[in-house]
Amino acid sequence: MKEVICLLIATLASIFGTVLVLFFRNLSKQYSLFMLNLTASMMLCFSFIHLIPEGFFLNDKVMHYVFLGFLLMFFLHYYSHVYKTSNIDRKNSKVVATLLGLYIHSIVDGIIIAIGFKTRINIGIFTAFSILLHKIPDGITISSILLYNKVFYKKIYIYSIFSALLTPFASVFSFFILKNISNKILGSLLGLVSGIFIFLSTVEFIPEINNYNIKKSFIMFLSFSMFFFFIIKLF
Repeated sequence: MKEVICLLIATLASIFGTVLVLFFRNLSKQYSLFMLNLTASMMLCFSFIHLIPEGFFLNDKVMHYVFLGFLLMFFLHYYSHVYKTSNIDRKNSKVVATLLGLYIHSIVDGIIIAIGFKTRINIGIFTAFSILLHKIPDGITISSILLYNKVFYKKIYIYSIFSALLTPFASVFSFFILKNISNKILGSLLGLVSGIFIFLSTVEFIPEINNYNIKKSFIMFLSFSMFFFFIIKLF
């Protein structure tokens, strides 16, 4: 019961993060560097210090699944870019690709949160917090793409809130589906989550961080990494 309550709180927080971006978009942009560094450092630290060791305890072949998780995200990332470039002459193709990616991403986020809470409550909380943090830079990017393609604000609100609602539905559904799985499978899933987090940090967020002031980004990323290293070790 505690896990379900925490799960619902975490996913409602995810909805709040998406809505926050919509209503305070300019303010969110000002703090995007801060959020990107915070998210990238937390995901990396959490993966290497908590998720992978926990996965090893449950399944000694967890690194195979870390690699598979990374490859899965690489494939989805590649496919989304190919779709956008190959359909460049089709009307609204970028909007469709953006929304499709957004909805799949939200469902995956919900599954990841459920896996975290299924393992242990503290892992679930860290996982949910990581997901919540990366919703903000994601929300800025997605709303910018939709606005650039002349999508009205009202439609952006509807698309974004629908996407945010997919996360709690996927979380609750996945949590009950995963209720009776073995420790070995759970260890494999933790490996997949780690691979996904490592990909997001190294391929999505860190290159984006480097587009800002490099010295400032380096100090910020290093500081957050050290902070999360000690915080995660405590738990």
